[in-house]
Amino acid sequence: MCKYCNLLRSDRPFKIHRTNSNTGKILIGKLAENYLSDFENRIYNMAMINSIMTCVIGHPGVGKTQMLHYIDYVSKKKNNRLSMILDLKDKTISDDDLTNYILKNESVNSFFKKYNYDLVDYNNSERNLKQMQELMTKIRVDNRNNKIGFCLLIDSVDEYVRKMESSGKGNKRVIIRNLLGTIMSLFNDLSNTCVVFAITRDLYTDLKESLKDTSQGRRFSFVTDKNGEPIILDRFDFEDSKKMVHKFMELWSKRNGNIQLPCIDSCNANGVNTFPFTEEAIELFWELGSVPGDISMACSLALNEKIFSCKSNDINNLIVNKHDAAEVVRRFSTYFVNYGKNQELQNKLDNLLDAKVKTAEIEGIRYNAKKYTNISSELLIDSFSNYLKLLNSNFGINESDKHVFIKNRNHYDLKFENIDLLVHYKAHTIGFQFLLDNKSNHDKIRAIFAALTNNQINEAIFIVLSNNLIEGIEKRINNNVKKLIHSKSKDYSYVVELKQLDMEECWEIIGLHDLENRDKKEKLTTFIDNKKLKFDKTIFGLINKKPLEMKINKNVIDLTPGSLDTGN
Repeated sequence: MCKYCNLLRSDRPFKIHRTNSNTGKILIGKLAENYLSDFENRIYNMAMINSIMTCVIGHPGVGKTQMLHYIDYVSKKKNNRLSMILDLKDKTISDDDLTNYILKNESVNSFFKKYNYDLVDYNNSERNLKQMQELMTKIRVDNRNNKIGFCLLIDSVDEYVRKMESSGKGNKRVIIRNLLGTIMSLFNDLSNTCVVFAITRDLYTDLKESLKDTSQGRRFSFVTDKNGEPIILDRFDFEDSKKMVHKFMELWSKRNGNIQLPCIDSCNANGVNTFPFTEEAIELFWELGSVPGDISMACSLALNEKIFSCKSNDINNLIVNKHDAAEVVRRFSTYFVNYGKNQELQNKLDNLLDAKVKTAEIEGIRYNAKKYTNISSELLIDSFSNYLKLLNSNFGINESDKHVFIKNRNHYDLKFENIDLLVHYKAHTIGFQFLLDNKSNHDKIRAIFAALTNNQINEAIFIVLSNNLIEGIEKRINNNVKKLIHSKSKDYSYVVELKQLDMEECWEIIGLHDLENRDKKEKLTTFIDNKKLKFDKTIFGLINKKPLEMKINKNVIDLTPGSLDTGN
């Protein structure tokens, strides 16, 4: 288990459905930023003149609760306001109930204690509110700050309305009017108060009808955009999703002694560290549930899986990649609103899950292949020949004539019997050379270019197995291409490719050769080639190009092969 696992178990960075004080310091998304701006610059100032109600609107998971917590955080930490969050879940509301909730709230009592005042419960709502009003007035005067007011942030309004409706307290609009009436009564006793409800878009429609009552409507003002339209929180864009993951992990790091988060390439997109999530994993979560709540839930579920499966000190075991993300989404599909609605997305999930299975199989193949302890040229060439046959049954692999192949009266004195592999496809013959060491590389390169010069092969692919050979090989191939151009008056740089294989890829090719199940061999070969080796693409890219006619300057030839590729 790596050093992060125990901390992640005891303190989860991501929450499912509900935010809390740990994550309440985060504000992400353009709509959320616009909402806060209008609330601070207009709505709250209006409330300091005449108490007012407003709301934060959006579908479940868009960040309504997060917004309430952020307003609460800003009010307490930056603006010296009295602020509290009231969750109506499992609560009833009357004038007395509301007063008791306020009087017994820890944040409310802490605010007054800061000014050396203790609230006394007089068992009388009117007297209790009068006490608060007098103390608030005194605090405003003593501090010469008329912006010190009361923010009452009310969450779970939809759940409250449904509960009241199911218990026969009236229809939605009646219940909403009664709730607004209770707040109006509070305003009668407590000035400089701003009340913010968190409601869904469905309830927003009923709220607008209830506000047609002039006495309630005049004490309600929506947070609006620059066009005067109510701001309704909605889905994140992808960049906001990455930023959210980054911020949640950053806060978690600070809570745990500023533990440094690893900066790993796969989890670092455009300078935004999203460890332990790759950009592709976040993108999949975003596609399936683009509201913040869904993304946070997906991250929480995926991270839980990683924590409990982590068996070593290697932090890479914690990384959630796109295949891990797909597995979590499929397993917890009922949690995601968009699951099953998009066939293209379903196909993407199927492909990712299939790729995860194949990747695990390939890891096993690679492990088993290492029984050979080292890679000989004969073993690799034989395995690669098999690889190409599996890749495309139309490739003709012919090794029997390779010694005769390059014999030519102009090169009788050269020993060119080491062309490793010939592949025939339609009217094309491609020569493959495996360059394993400097001792044989020179002859192998000369052999290929002799065959190209004599039109005995059409294309050539050099395969290199060592990083430190690349520079010298490129130079030799470059020089030979220039000679070929000079002799043919054609640009032959487009018929030569340089490919590099690392040792792990070699073990995979060798391991495939040992598999007995041909159907599985073919599927895994195609998977490996499409994923990273791309020999099929390289071969067809070569045979579809023709040497270009060109004018040659007999004195100066300076042409770098345009298709040389030292990568995989």
